[in-house]
Amino acid sequence: ICVFTIRNDTQMAFFNEKIEKFIKFVVAFAYVTIIATVGCAAFPFLGHNRSLIVDIAFPLDWKNTEIGFWMAYIFFVVANILTLMALAFSVLTWYLLLHCSSRYDTLGAEIRNMGRATGCGKTKMSEKQQQVIFFDDLMALIKTHLHLKGYHHERRKCTLSPLNFV
Repeated sequence: ICVFTIRNDTQMAFFNEKIEKFIKFVVAFAYVTIIATVGCAAFPFLGHNRSLIVDIAFPLDWKNTEIGFWMAYIFFVVANILTLMALAFSVLTWYLLLHCSSRYDTLGAEIRNMGRATGCGKTKMSEKQQQVIFFDDLMALIKTHLHLKGYHHERRKCTLSPLNFV
């Protein structure tokens, strides 16, 4: 959908795990949906008498006439195929919602870790260096949030600097 940055390895693993679980669910959902659609289409031919899997209201007498049955059957199969297509689009909507919520989860985790220096070992930093790191993280997270909200096209300059940020 788009590219965004995850700056924490644990969050990246969490995001990938969520997406992998969703993909497994979607594959299972697709198999079940396709099998159900094919099963509904094949059901009239399993017994000795021809009948649809559900009792539908159809203008022709489909239970007693051959042409009425075939017209009702074609109507039923076409309706199932259209429903299958609608379900495919709903899965796309589910993915978009999962992606958006995962991006907000990632943003929340980054806010929790804001101002922490990573990869520095046990070296001591001055108060000013900690403030600069916090400020840089804050500015990056604000830009990320504006991008998520859709305001990233605005080219406003921030007048804050780490020197007057206390």
